[in-house]
Amino acid sequence: MKELIHSTFAVQLIAWLKASIKMRYRKTWLGLVWVILNPVILLAAQGFVFSHILNLETKTYILYLVSGWLPWIYVSQTLQMGNTQLRTHSFAIKAFNIKPQIIVTSLSIENLINFAIMQILILLPLLFYFDYSPSIVFLWFLASIPLFLSVLALTFISSTSNVIIRDVNFVVNFLLSVLYFFTPIFYTPNHVPAAYKFVLYANPVSIILMPFQLPALPGYNFQDWILAYMRSITVSLVLVFLSSMIWKKFKSSFYVRL
Repeated sequence: MKELIHSTFAVQLIAWLKASIKMRYRKTWLGLVWVILNPVILLAAQGFVFSHILNLETKTYILYLVSGWLPWIYVSQTLQMGNTQLRTHSFAIKAFNIKPQIIVTSLSIENLINFAIMQILILLPLLFYFDYSPSIVFLWFLASIPLFLSVLALTFISSTSNVIIRDVNFVVNFLLSVLYFFTPIFYTPNHVPAAYKFVLYANPVSIILMPFQLPALPGYNFQDWILAYMRSITVSLVLVFLSSMIWKKFKSSFYVRL
């Protein structure tokens, strides 16, 4: 750890990421399997309930559900895990001069890797089963860029705030529970009455997830995807800017309270 004190950001990030992955999955292959198996079971249950019991009209509902639910897992899991990351690793931050951004970025990348694995194992088979164009994979890749930036910014904001204001993690967990129902994951935007459509555009998570979900809808328009993607990029850049401003404002008090 001592050699990291005078290392560059990239060197610190790679070293911390490697150590974090080893610690998380060391001698616990069952844990790695469960990371993949858990969403599969939950998706199968939700897909059955909403497509067969509630009879939602979307023909490829399972693909739509998965394309929105997997990014949601990445968002919620990273935020929940990241809430206390900086306080947990306060000793490393102060003793070894590890930048807080290193810890949050490492967690975001680590969960992004899990997200990519789940996409390959779950989304791709469904894609070929429903005979969709392989070009959708490229659209999902593009959509992952603003998703990662947004999750990184939100996690840094929440973890930094949790150092300055204790128990912010409870607020974040509550907001995630509420946002889950106000984000069109298990229902499509077409099921939202016109009078409440504004909720979709006021919800940043909904905007971030939409580029993943649109290609799964029957007869989607590529121009609509471009517009949704531009909104997602805009939201991610605003969140990154906001996280930067918050860090500059509270940087000094952060190290005092850590």
